[in-house]
Amino acid sequence: MTASVVGIVREAVARIPRNYAGRPTRLTGFYRESDNDPKGQPRYLVEGLLTVFKVPYQQRTDEGAVQIQQSRKVDLRADHPVRFDWAGGPFIAHLADFVHARAQFIDPAQFRNYDYRLAPGSTYADRPVYVVAFGPRPGNRRARFAGRMYIDQDTYAFLGAEWHYTPTGLRSGIHRADARNLRVAYQPYAGRWHLKSVWWQTKYRPQWARRSSTSANF
Repeated sequence: MTASVVGIVREAVARIPRNYAGRPTRLTGFYRESDNDPKGQPRYLVEGLLTVFKVPYQQRTDEGAVQIQQSRKVDLRADHPVRFDWAGGPFIAHLADFVHARAQFIDPAQFRNYDYRLAPGSTYADRPVYVVAFGPRPGNRRARFAGRMYIDQDTYAFLGAEWHYTPTGLRSGIHRADARNLRVAYQPYAGRWHLKSVWWQTKYRPQWARRSSTSANF
């Protein structure tokens, strides 16, 4: 069963050039970022209208240009002794696009570090899918992520995924965090799949509890 599930993921990766945009694209989206206290109330909130420029999906990358068309910010931390700004937020449409970046869990060179299995469920966004759960193989300390992805049964397109960083993944990050969770979805347009939405949450507790979340919709 494991070998056959890996085969599904491998086929989905092989079909990325035909399933996703083969030319440069421009997305318009709404972006929201907040830094929340232990009760979930925002310490600050940023919202904006973004234009995101993406190169063809044949090119493996998690980088690209972003224009902030409009934005507003509410900052309630004026009396707080330490201030944090989560600077990567507007680039979430590039950083979290696991298909464009060929994230580690869909990188054929990294398959040996992961355990793949079919999970319960048969539909996603009203389409028949393979629900593939993934995580580190027993004893493996190289796999950075664990979660599940949704692969269209007809086209083998990645329709979405939800995942979190493993302890190995958290240690590999630039900034220390207690947890990082992501959720990404794609949508069809003109015969190809494009980024639809991204949600990213980071939890970090220095001397006080803190939670930051970022989301974008296109």
